[in-house]
Amino acid sequence: MLAFWYLWSAKETAYKAWQREAQSKPVFNPKALKCIEIGTENTEVEIAGNFYNVKTKLTKHYIYSHTDSNSLESRIFFSQVDYFDFTSEIEKSGWLIVKDKNNIPILRHKSHKSTPISISKDGPFVALVFFKNLFCSS
Repeated sequence: MLAFWYLWSAKETAYKAWQREAQSKPVFNPKALKCIEIGTENTEVEIAGNFYNVKTKLTKHYIYSHTDSNSLESRIFFSQVDYFDFTSEIEKSGWLIVKDKNNIPILRHKSHKSTPISISKDGPFVALVFFKNLFCSS
């Protein structure tokens, strides 16, 4: 059963990356995502001719996957309170988390270009992925 969730996490991560790049409306078609190479921590996933290298972290509390990118930052919050503290801080500098026309979460700021983000929630855990140094320039 753990292998199922490991693959699901990797495929969901690749799907979110593809959806933001393609600016696609949400679709549910897990068979369209092919795991090309499956490793303990790295999985290569193909969707619509695009390839994504996905890194997965497995702990006794959670499985978390993210695309392997030097331009992205990933933050894991272990409680809703920690997540709300973070969002309160970014709101003080003018950033708001909203959804675009395709229901994809984005960060919007009155003096910066909106940018897509990824939010994953499960129980008390919340994870965010966004561009590095995004909040340093506000």
